[in-house]
Amino acid sequence: FLRLLFALINCLLLLSLVPWAFVLFAYAFTFSAAGSNPITITLLLAILAHPVLVIAGFIGFIRHRWALTNRVLLRYTLLGLASPAIILCVFLASQIFCDGQFECR
Repeated sequence: FLRLLFALINCLLLLSLVPWAFVLFAYAFTFSAAGSNPITITLLLAILAHPVLVIAGFIGFIRHRWALTNRVLLRYTLLGLASPAIILCVFLASQIFCDGQFECR
């Protein structure tokens, strides 16, 4: 049952790469000045790292799908899940520290 759950999670993470290019394009419009806010730059780096972590986790999952323990599969599934978690944490930090703005004042 856990192998099927991990496979489903990895497939959903791969589907999250479809709108990634559109999000990256839309993100270019958040820069209003040359010296941008550190939270804006951090969010951009998190968005840029999204496909790297998701694809690395998926490839590791596929290579080790016949592993004897589920711990190995969990490790690669969590690698793929790290990217959305990082993006969410940075977005929440912008909400908390900058009152929902991408420019802290």
